[in-house]
Amino acid sequence: MLKTVLNSKICLGLFFLVFLTSCRGALRIDRTRDFNAKKIRIEKMVSLDPDFELLVTSGQRSTQRKYKRATAKEIQLNNTLYRNAQKNGIQVEMIDTKRLEPKDTPYFRDLAPLKREILQVSFLQDFISKKGRTFDKHTFNRHETGPVIASHFSHLAKQYDTPFFAIQGVTSHRKPVKGKLIWLITVPPLGVVSFFSPEVDTYYYTIIANVETAEIVYREIRRVDAPASDTNLNAVIYDSFKIISR
Repeated sequence: MLKTVLNSKICLGLFFLVFLTSCRGALRIDRTRDFNAKKIRIEKMVSLDPDFELLVTSGQRSTQRKYKRATAKEIQLNNTLYRNAQKNGIQVEMIDTKRLEPKDTPYFRDLAPLKREILQVSFLQDFISKKGRTFDKHTFNRHETGPVIASHFSHLAKQYDTPFFAIQGVTSHRKPVKGKLIWLITVPPLGVVSFFSPEVDTYYYTIIANVETAEIVYREIRRVDAPASDTNLNAVIYDSFKIISR
């Protein structure tokens, strides 16, 4: 089970890299037409164990990448999500696996499979428009329906007093400094600053599923050409919740 979740997250992360690396900073939002029309306002959502991952690209082979979790950063991410959701009038129930105990069976029985389902479906399916599958390059894309998840999670809406369950995460992509060596030699002191300031891209994503309608209703992917500092994350996440709450 854990291996499947990790594979889904890595695939999703690679999708972000492929889609958003073509420009210096990007934003893509896919949402269903009903969600966009705000026929149902999100007053509460359950956040399923947000992830903060460090991605290091090897200087020898561009396809060689290393993933590792950053526990301290995940705590920071949880607090930032909770705080900015409140600022935008959305109540967030945070599910943090680091604080769970073996007796917390509801997570392992229901929520962990739901998170796995959302990740897999988001990677394998697309939002559907009248013209079929779409990969529009517009920032905001409206669709007739969203990717379909299993219907047997619908009982969770009553249990958690909301049909909306979200997966949020940050991937910090650190690029190698090997190519900057020539700058260090030929263009000091600018080269010194460049060499000791490795390029870092920050990817933030939010995927929201409605378990009552059994579909993903909102998916947001952002790329920021900056490190995942407290200030940068706070600005990105506040703007994200502002869009969701409109």
